[in-house]
Amino acid sequence: MDIFSTVKGLEESKQHTKFKLLNQEAQMLNEKRILESWTNGMIDKDGKMVREFQETFHSCFWEFFLFKLFQEAGFTLDQSHQMPDFIINAPTDMYVEAVVSNIKEGGKPESKRTIEDPLSILRPPYLHDMFYEELNESITRDSNAVHSKIKKYRDSYLKREWVREEVPFVIALSSYDQVNYGREYIYSMLALLYGMYFDANSEMYYQKDSIIKPGTKDSSISIGIFNNPSYSDISAIIYSCTVTIGKLTSLSISNNMSSLNTVYNIRKNNVQWKYQLQIVSSNNPEHLADGVFIFHNPNAKHKLPEELFSTIPVKQFFFNDGNLDYMGNATPLVARYNTSSLLAMVSEPYIMEQIRLYNRLSINECYDVVEE
Repeated sequence: MDIFSTVKGLEESKQHTKFKLLNQEAQMLNEKRILESWTNGMIDKDGKMVREFQETFHSCFWEFFLFKLFQEAGFTLDQSHQMPDFIINAPTDMYVEAVVSNIKEGGKPESKRTIEDPLSILRPPYLHDMFYEELNESITRDSNAVHSKIKKYRDSYLKREWVREEVPFVIALSSYDQVNYGREYIYSMLALLYGMYFDANSEMYYQKDSIIKPGTKDSSISIGIFNNPSYSDISAIIYSCTVTIGKLTSLSISNNMSSLNTVYNIRKNNVQWKYQLQIVSSNNPEHLADGVFIFHNPNAKHKLPEELFSTIPVKQFFFNDGNLDYMGNATPLVARYNTSSLLAMVSEPYIMEQIRLYNRLSINECYDVVEE
């Protein structure tokens, strides 16, 4: 599938800005090559994907990523049917339906981003004045995306002769729901799926049943949906908020390709319980699966085998009897900052300061201080 081929009747004015960036900018050549490699062997099953990619970008970009991710995991895919998006036959049978959560109608568009927006992704949640408003917005947008796909599964997919009800059904959700979607980490999903609402000051979670929909006074949205047996059709949710053009840049640097950019990742070390800075390089690479999380449904009719993704560094979560367990990637990706190498020299002191703040260290604990 040639995703950058000319689409008849599609004017340049209708092309998505991110598609044009990858297609036209010489400095994005390696990112373009990485993206093209994701689609090797992928079939445009309905003949519309190339056009949709060039016009709307995110939903197809996410499907390209998933296709490559499943290949890296060693899965065998059946591409003979248009739906669900991914039919996996080995090492186990599984259906995966892809969806993205987008910015609400009338919300701040990505075109209105300022220099402050990318830098703010590195700032710890307890220093964000709008953290809870943005968290609730993410929960709302993610909830809409999940409900749209479970409805489609029940009303349409189960009626297809090739779809078997006893096969695990997984929703793969990528978030692009706000200008700064890259700083959502796992907060919105832990709330939406398990009712674990994050307290930014204590960095603890507390149980909650609902939130007030942003922009309303009393319109509530139920959370903790995986605690409700009525959602048992969903076996698990694959999630990421970091599948972006920055991902392409990070992977190209990791593969020792030339780049005019520098990529900084904040990771959470779950062994030492501290935050760490990664400056991406071929010697310190980002993996394709970094930033991918799998949330298992404790009430699923058909459980997803936990060893299914053991060959790639995803992070998996399990919620049973009020306790959250996890396995997989010991240093998951929390946030990524992709910037020009010229700006990196100016930004690095700020970035190091954010790591100090993430770890809540005093200046004396973090830096050498000369006392008079």
